[in-house]
Amino acid sequence: MCTAMKAEIKAIWRGLRIAKDLDIKRLCIQVDSFNLVGLLNGEFHSSAEHSLIVAQCRSLFTQEGWEVRISHCYREANKVADALANIGCTLTAGLNMYDYPPPMTREVFFADCIGVGWPRLTSN
Repeated sequence: MCTAMKAEIKAIWRGLRIAKDLDIKRLCIQVDSFNLVGLLNGEFHSSAEHSLIVAQCRSLFTQEGWEVRISHCYREANKVADALANIGCTLTAGLNMYDYPPPMTREVFFADCIGVGWPRLTSN
């Protein structure tokens, strides 16, 4: 049990560890939390609650031989990640890795591949 921000930071950290274990040298990480991008890029200061895990992430992606870019995207451009998070809420604890998109994500994955736009609804 933790905040959404801490869960997202932990997910980034775990993804970085997996990429390192798989010897992936170049990463482009898109996050729909503007604040998290600022924390990881060192543009914002983290709270005491998040400072250790943020420092661990930054230590990983600044290691020699790695090229890591972290950028913000709107939630509408992150529908596959959102679908995977919803699946994760139904699973037991542990790591689940997929070689192919799970059936529950295929529709949004295909839409993303062909460039379907998702309008962002805002109020004035």
